[in-house]
Amino acid sequence: MRKPVRMKSDKNLLMALSILALGILLGGVAGCAKDKYKASGFLDDYSNLKPHPTDKGFYSYVNPKKDLSSYSRFYVQHVVVVYSDAMVKGGADPTKINELSEYLRNQIIRALEDKYILTGFGQRQPGTLAIGIAITDLKPKEKNSGGASMEYKLVDYSTNEIVAAGVIAQTLSGDSGQSQWTPTRTLFDQWAARLRARLDEIHTQPKP
Repeated sequence: MRKPVRMKSDKNLLMALSILALGILLGGVAGCAKDKYKASGFLDDYSNLKPHPTDKGFYSYVNPKKDLSSYSRFYVQHVVVVYSDAMVKGGADPTKINELSEYLRNQIIRALEDKYILTGFGQRQPGTLAIGIAITDLKPKEKNSGGASMEYKLVDYSTNEIVAAGVIAQTLSGDSGQSQWTPTRTLFDQWAARLRARLDEIHTQPKP
């Protein structure tokens, strides 16, 4: 078990608050969260994940030695799909699943590209954060609700050190006239918008 980190200065406290904000980057969006998660194997280590105090279904780890405000370049990796048992049993359409995974990646890129520098594969300059995401479950709309689960890891692209990681599982209500994947796409929109909002907050915090 990781030992608690004691803050010894205002600078360390500010860094810790920045990392805490990163830990809730994608939490708190409108939607109901599930109570448990099943590890898919996408993350290297699940033992560090801690449940969010208020958002059920959201677990995260943050590296207290990393300062998110030092990252101004972002590499949005292609979204990985890890098929859950439910997706396999439900006969998930690979073409549609691929479309949804690309949709999520594109929404993240659109959310960041007007303010932050986006880089490509192999461009490992200092100050670059690689954003890796795996969709681990997708639920088409049934009885006016649908959902998705994902795992994410944010990695210092120049050193390969983990900055943060987490698991999110949420459902969202939809209207009866919507398509079966509309609630899931709406969740993706919210996750991307939340990421942008948190990055903006952290990058505008005053330096000590």
